Amino acid sequence: MKAHFELKSILQNVNWNEPASYKKIVGEYLFNDYTLVLDNIEKDTSNISIKARVKISNQVAGFPEDTFSNRSREIALRDFIARILYAEINSSDSQTKDNVKRAYISLEKPGQEIIDRTSVLLDDKFVEIRFKIVLCQINQDLISELSEDIIFNDLADIIENTCIYNSLNKNQLYKHIETSEDADFLRTELENLRLIAFVAQGSLLPRETGDNDFPCKSNDILPFSSPNNLKMDVELPNGGQITGMGIPRGITFIAGPKGSGKTTLLDAIGQGIYNHVPGDGREFVVSNPNTVNIRSEPGRNISGVNISGFIDNLEDDSNISTENGNSDISIAANIVEAIEVGADVVLIDNIFISEYIAKSKSIFNEYMVSTILSSDTEISDYYSLANFILRIDNYTLEDITQAAKDSCSNYEGYSPFGYLAERIPIADSMEALDINLESIDQIISKSQEETILDAVNYSKKYMDGKKSFRQVTSLVMLDIGRLGLDVLNPDLAKNYSEFRKIELAAALNRIKSLKVEHK
Repeated sequence: MKAHFELKSILQNVNWNEPASYKKIVGEYLFNDYTLVLDNIEKDTSNISIKARVKISNQVAGFPEDTFSNRSREIALRDFIARILYAEINSSDSQTKDNVKRAYISLEKPGQEIIDRTSVLLDDKFVEIRFKIVLCQINQDLISELSEDIIFNDLADIIENTCIYNSLNKNQLYKHIETSEDADFLRTELENLRLIAFVAQGSLLPRETGDNDFPCKSNDILPFSSPNNLKMDVELPNGGQITGMGIPRGITFIAGPKGSGKTTLLDAIGQGIYNHVPGDGREFVVSNPNTVNIRSEPGRNISGVNISGFIDNLEDDSNISTENGNSDISIAANIVEAIEVGADVVLIDNIFISEYIAKSKSIFNEYMVSTILSSDTEISDYYSLANFILRIDNYTLEDITQAAKDSCSNYEGYSPFGYLAERIPIADSMEALDINLESIDQIISKSQEETILDAVNYSKKYMDGKKSFRQVTSLVMLDIGRLGLDVLNPDLAKNYSEFRKIELAAALNRIKSLKVEHK
């Protein structure tokens, strides 16, 4: 480890056009209250990017033990620091000229979700933050001047304002931690209560328009209201008693006209696999951790997926392989692939496939996979299959199960779904990882997408021609659980975000060259 003044000397003398010269910057440097680690330098035609880490002793940072006393609190604390860090980094324009940033610290902006990410790590000994220092390609002297200014001036202020407990708003910090811990507790309670989702009374579900995931600010938005017979109370460890709608296991149909809130409700339940920040409106909308959004994906490649449970007039073989699946086949494949790796709940919004609705009961009976389905289309022929039928209007739900079933006859087309042979991914077929993840709704960030792609590469170590998708993905997640996300790649400065094995399997299934065998 070198002293910080040695880094200043190197920066003053570096030749930014010579890799052998600027790579001398890589190393560990001891500052007064922290250690700066410069892991790697990448250069292209426009920018120089320095991957960096800062490690601070918790004796200096001063975070009390109760802020990270369990896994839930630790993740929430790190998430809070990441948000403050991002805000602090982006509050200064000291290196901006003519509205163009000439040098800056780069960190991915956190979304509304509270998740495990490697941009901030913490234990009882150290706090570590990870980021990039980006320098625009200008002249040699100016690059050195800008890098020196960021490292020796800006960075010290950023660390003081984000990584030191006494510099933070303690009320906001504990609110963040306790809200997240309560959501984790509530999600864990779903299993004990035999529920697949819980939507708190008064939740504000609508989002801003487009890709904006912030809560809608319109005064016309009505809070969520549960049917009386599905209301229940749960005692949270920090927030006390909360009331909301518990959706039991089984088959639930949600009916209502366009604009009534069906899609918004299902979106909120789909995102209920994540905790959300205080003020989001969905803080206590939680779902079974293995809940999967299903959507039509025409044009996707499919590798040896048995969809005969849905489509019984297949030619030659029940296992479909195609580079260009149509809408119905893609939906059927998405459902089977999700069941294959352990989905407990599927959400289907305004996709009318009679074959799936007809098989939802047999899928539940044979695989214990519940369904929540919303539709604008008349589906009364299948009402007898549902455990609950709900009508929604302006985010207020009414249970119409008995009346709806009384008005229609019993569905007589029930048939078994059938056995799903396990598929075995073949590593040698994964030549070019040309994977399109845009259609996977529950991927929430660029860093999460990049993490999944690295996990795809990592998963090859377990593909021995014998292990199934479920076994391979489970082993990858087991390694991450034991060793952390960094196990995926030795490049410690990577900005990784947590993901589920369901999304890992979805990525594997979208490799265009993928070949499979069957057990």
